[in-house]
Amino acid sequence: MLTGRIGIGNFLWNEYNNGLYTSIILSILTIGVVGWALDRLMSLVESRFKSI
Repeated sequence: MLTGRIGIGNFLWNEYNNGLYTSIILSILTIGVVGWALDRLMSLVESRFKSI
């Protein structure tokens, strides 16, 4: 994730190298929120197919 040339991982790595800790925390929170939202979405999809 951190070795990519574009995206949130690259942004996070650049901010870490620049020492901008506010942006690092924002990036980590963004990754967490996206992960949580995807988990909830997959749980909804799973429950929908489970009842069929």
